[in-house]
Amino acid sequence: MGDVLFKQGKYKPALEQFTEALECETAGEGIDHPEIIASTTLKIGDVYKAQKKFKEAMVEYEKANEILKKRGGDVSAEVADANQRIAAVYKVQKKYRDALVGYELSLDIRRKVFGEEHIDTVETVEIIGDVYERQGKYPEALTQYQQVVEIRRKILEQYDPLIAVGLQNVGRMLEVQKQYDDAMKCFLEAVKVSQWAFGADHENVAVAIQLVGGVHEKRPGEISKALLQFKRALKILKRSVPKDHPEMAVVNKRITDCTKSLKQAIMKNIQKAK
Repeated sequence: MGDVLFKQGKYKPALEQFTEALECETAGEGIDHPEIIASTTLKIGDVYKAQKKFKEAMVEYEKANEILKKRGGDVSAEVADANQRIAAVYKVQKKYRDALVGYELSLDIRRKVFGEEHIDTVETVEIIGDVYERQGKYPEALTQYQQVVEIRRKILEQYDPLIAVGLQNVGRMLEVQKQYDDAMKCFLEAVKVSQWAFGADHENVAVAIQLVGGVHEKRPGEISKALLQFKRALKILKRSVPKDHPEMAVVNKRITDCTKSLKQAIMKNIQKAK
C-alpha cells in the first residue's frame, strides 16, 4: 500500500504506511530478516527525499546502510544501492564533492559484485559523468560518458535506446568543448539508433535531430542547415506529441531564433554588396 501511495505522490500517507510496517518488522519476525527492515527504512528515506526533507532522508539511508553492512559485509548489491541513495541526496543539494564520494564507493562495490560490463555498473558510471557535468568539468564528464557508450555497445543490442542516450551525452560534452565535428558524428549516430529503436516519427528522434541542428547553429555559416534540422524535428513532433508538449515550445523557439539570425545575415550581405 505504501508503495502505491508513494508512486501517486501521496507522501504523507505513504510515510505512515512505511513507518507502521517498520514498527511491525522491528517488533516481530523482521528481527530475523534485517534486509526487510533495511528495505523499509530505505523507502522511508525515499519519501523524505521526495518531500525535500534531505536531513531526514540521509538519516534513514545511513541507518539502512549500517543494517545492510552488518548483515552481509561492505560489499553487496544492497550496500551499493544504499550508498547510491546517499549520494543522490548530496547531488540534489548540489553538494557534488560529497555526491562523488558516494557514487565512487557505489561504483567500486558494483564492479566487485557485478563486474565492469553490467547494466547497474554502467548506470553508476553515467551518474558520475552527470555530476562532473554539473560541476562544469566537461573533460571528466566526457571520459565517463565515453565509458558508458563503450560498455553499452558490448552488453546491449546494437540499436538499444540507451546507446542513443549515451551518444547524446558524449556529443554534448564534445559540443560544449567546441569539438563540433566529433559531436556531429555522435548526434547523427544517435538519430540513426533512435530511428531504429522507436521508428521515424518519435519524439526521441526529434530530440536527436535538434542536437544535430544545434551543432549546425554553432558552426559559422550553417544557420540555414540548422533551420532545416529544426523544421524536420518540428514535423516529427507534430505527428508524435500533443500541441502543448514542452518540446514543441523548445523547437519553435529555435526555429524563430534561426530565422531571425538568417534574416540578419542576409541583410548584412546586402549592405556589404552596396
